[in-house]
Amino acid sequence: MLVRRLPFRSDGLDLAVEVCWHGEPRALLVLCHGAPSGEPPDPEDPGYAGFAAQLAGRGYAAAWFAFRGAHGMPGEVSMAGWVADAGAALNALTEVGELRVLPRVLVGSSLGGATAIVAASRRPDAVAVATFAAPSWPEGGAGSGESGAGESGAGAEAFVASISPRPLLLVHGDADDVVPYQHAERLFALAGEPKELVRIPGGGHRLRRDPRAVEALVDWLDRRRFGPFRPDTSAGSPPSVVKSSPGTADNPLRERTGSIGEPSDGGSAPTVRPPWHG
Repeated sequence: MLVRRLPFRSDGLDLAVEVCWHGEPRALLVLCHGAPSGEPPDPEDPGYAGFAAQLAGRGYAAAWFAFRGAHGMPGEVSMAGWVADAGAALNALTEVGELRVLPRVLVGSSLGGATAIVAASRRPDAVAVATFAAPSWPEGGAGSGESGAGESGAGAEAFVASISPRPLLLVHGDADDVVPYQHAERLFALAGEPKELVRIPGGGHRLRRDPRAVEALVDWLDRRRFGPFRPDTSAGSPPSVVKSSPGTADNPLRERTGSIGEPSDGGSAPTVRPPWHG
């Protein structure tokens, strides 16, 4: 496996992105972590380096980095700052010549998922977005006291419609006690086509450690059949098809490219207090 480390600067802060791949990868996945949980590190958790290596083993280049204010990086946590960091990381990855032509997919967990949605709304070179347990909107900041999306204070729900016509995948556990499942329903209802929502029965918050969620991501990526990167995203969406299957421990309920209506409580997503991690 090849691994490259690329230092970069974002708003004057010194950060770095690492990327790994095997052979000839089909796309470049840029992984966006969630807010720090404040819990002691789990010695059994390989972290995002392990997640990236897992995805590299499935035929994709995968890049990971620590956002400002997290994992010892300078600065303070805010979605506005994290959106800037994601853009700077995308720019830095253009320095890897053999990966430059690959389509770029933002893959975010929790607050990193919301960040991926906002960042993609500003970056046409992000050809698709996938999220695990993303909040639809923030209450306050992510542990910093700042509003979640900077000057507007809006969260992912204000930007998710702009992802279309690029593909969007939302993966969420229905037992998530940090960001309840209604957040995924809200984002799905507001998003344009093509979009997919995958419910993980009994799934908690840290879905990158749930094999069912990872398989849902890889399945979605494999079905995209990405070609060489082209900035023009004006191509039409595929036909809408609604498919569902009974949710079991081995077979998550999947709602594909259709409308599931409003959140199950009939209103906006419930209040969730940070930190949102993943």
